[in-house]
Amino acid sequence: MTIYQLEQVFNEASYPHVTFVVPKEHPYILSAFKAKGKHITISGPSGTGKTTLVLKVQNDLGIPESDILWINGRQYSDYDSCFHMLGKELKCEPTYEELTPLLQLVKFIVIDDFHHLKASTRLELATNLKLWHEQSVRFVTIGIASSAKDLYGVDPELGIRNDPFEMK
Repeated sequence: MTIYQLEQVFNEASYPHVTFVVPKEHPYILSAFKAKGKHITISGPSGTGKTTLVLKVQNDLGIPESDILWINGRQYSDYDSCFHMLGKELKCEPTYEELTPLLQLVKFIVIDDFHHLKASTRLELATNLKLWHEQSVRFVTIGIASSAKDLYGVDPELGIRNDPFEMK
């Protein structure tokens, strides 16, 4: 029998290895990560385990940290452009031509706290997702409930290139 320290079981600030409860969406999100090409949007209220679920799927699939570019939307809440956000993150010119080859070096670009980005930044990202999809660049956006609609509601063609999941 394994004996755990209290902080291993009850720690809201870290991944819950001991107490993680697999949500019903897990197999579908796991499948979305395995499918080639589609972007993934995970939305829901604060505290529903969106980020934790993405970390769990990453772990389940054995995706190394080096294959994922994690971006925290809170850090870029004052940026008006997704190109400037990505350029800052990747230390390159904020253009599609400069960014795309660098984004292709990882399997996924995860933008956590997507809802903290300005509407103009979210809109610009959404309008460019189809182009990045065609270049095998995959985004995973994680945010509050309205962020999925903000993302895939922009372009009707994006709907078939994005798998939205709503956590409850």
